Amino acid sequence: MKNTRLFLTFLIGAAFGCLSVLMIDFPDRVGPAVVFCLPGVLLAIIASGNVHDFNTWVVATGNFGFYFAGSNLAWWFWERHTREQ
Repeated sequence: MKNTRLFLTFLIGAAFGCLSVLMIDFPDRVGPAVVFCLPGVLLAIIASGNVHDFNTWVVATGNFGFYFAGSNLAWWFWERHTREQ
């Protein structure tokens, strides 16, 4: 079950990483989904030191890491919760 969790959380992280690249490259098609880019954008702003000039790949990597870790942790808590009952 652990391999399934890691694989699926990797896919979730990769999806949000790709989504952030698409949102930055095509800003006219974003809409309210730009909120999902916020963790990576904040990381990129901190890394570059400039709010107007940050690298897209830093945003994608930051979003991948944030959503991979968050979904992995949520899945772990869910497995632990359902196993105890």
